[in-house]
Amino acid sequence: ISLFPAYPNPFNPTTTIKFNVDEKSVGHVNLQIFDMKGRIVESVMNGAINPGQHEIQWNASNHASGVYWVILESGGKSQNQKVVLLK
Repeated sequence: ISLFPAYPNPFNPTTTIKFNVDEKSVGHVNLQIFDMKGRIVESVMNGAINPGQHEIQWNASNHASGVYWVILESGGKSQNQKVVLLK
């Protein structure tokens, strides 16, 4: 799996999260957003997905300004990145 940099970042109120899932990692994909205290803020994707490049928009209009972590998990691997919501 590969998690590409979210854009725009910082953002208000939406950002695009782009990731790639290879054939070895096909199956269950979990993409979640966490706050700085480690609490799940939103589950953006949780399910099966085809191999290839994918793009998801996260609309954070219902969340407070701050730093969030995007965590992608699939095939026993995970990647994360920091995003900043500025209102």
